[in-house]
Amino acid sequence: MKRVIRASVADSEDGSPTLSRRSSRFMVVDFTNDEIAHKTFNNHQNPPPQDFYQLKQRCLSENTLFEDRDFPPTHASLTKDGSNPDPSVQWLRPGQICRKPK
Repeated sequence: MKRVIRASVADSEDGSPTLSRRSSRFMVVDFTNDEIAHKTFNNHQNPPPQDFYQLKQRCLSENTLFEDRDFPPTHASLTKDGSNPDPSVQWLRPGQICRKPK
């Protein structure tokens, strides 16, 4: 079984992706059951940087919650073809998960 996630990666000496805290680039990788990461070849580009303070101010002034334009809470963000990966999958805000999110 494979799952596709966005992970910060760096190439190891043999060319395979490895998870890295130092890397600032993101790419989509596949993880197999043995948790080995494999590069996924696709046309994804790194999204442009976003200004946190500008986004925060906009959300406060418009009284809205933040929604990432590059990773919207839709099935398309979870699967390559936009299909529902699992009927039990739900998008939740932190306040819907626990009483006092930090």
